[in-house]
Amino acid sequence: MEHKNYDVVIIGGGMAGMVMALCLKRAGLHTLILEQSQPDDLTQKHYDGRNTALNAASVMMFENLDLWQDCLPFAQPIHDIIVSDGTVRGGASSLFLHFDSGYIGDKPMGYFIQNPDLRHVLIQHIQKYPDDITIKYNQKILDIVQNDSKNKISVHTNDEKYTAKILIAADGKKSLVRTLLNIPITEKSYGQSGIVTTITHEYDHQGVAQEYFMPSGPFAMLPLVGNQTSLVWTEQTPIADALLKQPKDVLLYEIRRRFGDSLGKIDQVGSVLSYPLSAHYAHHLYKNRCVLIADSAHGIHPISGQGFNLGLRDIGVLYDLILSYQHSGLDIGGDAILSEYEKKRQFDIHALRYITDGLNLIFSNDNKFITFSRRVGLKIVDNMPVVRDYFIKHATGQMGDLPKLMQ
Repeated sequence: MEHKNYDVVIIGGGMAGMVMALCLKRAGLHTLILEQSQPDDLTQKHYDGRNTALNAASVMMFENLDLWQDCLPFAQPIHDIIVSDGTVRGGASSLFLHFDSGYIGDKPMGYFIQNPDLRHVLIQHIQKYPDDITIKYNQKILDIVQNDSKNKISVHTNDEKYTAKILIAADGKKSLVRTLLNIPITEKSYGQSGIVTTITHEYDHQGVAQEYFMPSGPFAMLPLVGNQTSLVWTEQTPIADALLKQPKDVLLYEIRRRFGDSLGKIDQVGSVLSYPLSAHYAHHLYKNRCVLIADSAHGIHPISGQGFNLGLRDIGVLYDLILSYQHSGLDIGGDAILSEYEKKRQFDIHALRYITDGLNLIFSNDNKFITFSRRVGLKIVDNMPVVRDYFIKHATGQMGDLPKLMQ
């Protein structure tokens, strides 16, 4: 007979939902993941051509979860980050900011890994623990019902009804759980789209990531395993839409104008995808034994590449609290634990939201005074080791009170 009662139900079997389940397995909790897609879809390149930046703290979390060894074949270390400013016609400014991993020891500042590869690793690990983690695909959530008398929450799907002590929403920025709970959100559209594609090049990128700021937005060159680079090219949405309609040779020509010739001959591989850029945050992170994590709770501009790392900190903090309450014999889904989670996460979420908003405002701007000021500012920071080291530690996720899995 099928088991329908669980300690935890997670809505959303993407990267955040699977990492959350693997954390809960360490606590001995029986977890159900409900995912609307099929497993084969989640690992296809055409399903999601993006890649994820994992900072040093997130890598430590993956090491503690015994995930990192299987991620390594797909993960490109980041040894240097170069932040520059310029225009398509004028090229890059001679004033730039250089982050070198040598400043923080002998480890990389982080890694880039393609999302389908990361999902593949996570699915493999989920499948190792069938007694602890059940994952069901092609699931449509119909209703969520709280049962106060039994300290339970019920989830009704197209297949069955499941109960748990706590429900964790990891179902993305258009979270159905958040909608069913009537949790309001604030959204902001940047009027920009991120064009994402992968190119191959003649020379080794040597693990150097480049963020090249132009008036329309950043043109990021993110190193991948082998002589490959992922491009995240930000443009005003009408221009991005027009570019996507162009033939391959026209698109490659525009890429070369921005990419330059430092890596030799380049060619496009894979499909070209576009994502509208926006930010959002939920006004509350919990309600009725349900809690929001990752994109269900917040989304930020990708200018800093910190979105997934922010979600992993949600997971780490929630896991620490669940472990503590469980060991004390307390309710792991009650208002006490969930309000504590919300309190612990609010500052981090909103601080990074304001930082990314500010960076986009400053750098996606062709005002001559602002352009001159930011170029000079980049060089000043580059020549001030104390300030530069602060930015490096922030970028690598080694600031603040980290969850135990990130230590």
